[in-house]
Amino acid sequence: MNKPGRDPEIILLKDFPKEYYRLQFLVDTGNEHLKREMEVSMAAGEMVGLLYDAFAKQYRDPSSKQAMHSLNVLCVRLVFCLYAVDAGIFGRHGMFHNYLSE
Repeated sequence: MNKPGRDPEIILLKDFPKEYYRLQFLVDTGNEHLKREMEVSMAAGEMVGLLYDAFAKQYRDPSSKQAMHSLNVLCVRLVFCLYAVDAGIFGRHGMFHNYLSE
């Protein structure tokens, strides 16, 4: 996190009891960058929850096993697509939005 672009550091599983402290950055709640990421993640989770609820209303029996599976798959795929847009995986800017607009 503090040295982006450098080669990753390797921690062997057998050395983990001695080296676990090196992963402290993953749970360092004092880090402003992580605080912002957590806020964004929480907001995104709430939005996905709203989408889930809105889609669920379209099902005859949203609590059925099949409907819940379908809703979960749909939401996971949407989250992936939204991530792909941010990461530039789809190629050009706005591609997913344009697809949905059509």
